[in-house]
Amino acid sequence: MKRTLAFVYGLISYLVFFVSFLYAIGFVGNIVVPKSIDSGRSGPLLPSLIVDAILLGLFAIQHSVMARPGFKRWWTRFIPELSNAAPTFSSRACC
Repeated sequence: MKRTLAFVYGLISYLVFFVSFLYAIGFVGNIVVPKSIDSGRSGPLLPSLIVDAILLGLFAIQHSVMARPGFKRWWTRFIPELSNAAPTFSSRACC
């Protein structure tokens, strides 16, 4: 039962990624999506760069923290290790 739930969780994770990736393609290519990269209004350069740098920094910090063994030990207390690896296995199985 646990393996089946982990597989279903992985499959759903893969589908969410796939839909997000397709939306990203549409966003950048101005294809089909309601809001594209060219539909926003332009703003001043410096505040835009500051916001981009802050968002990139938050992304890097989050990834750095989650890659550490201590975080992974803490995380697997709540999420079983099999479920944690399920998205990787399901994406490999589907490709």
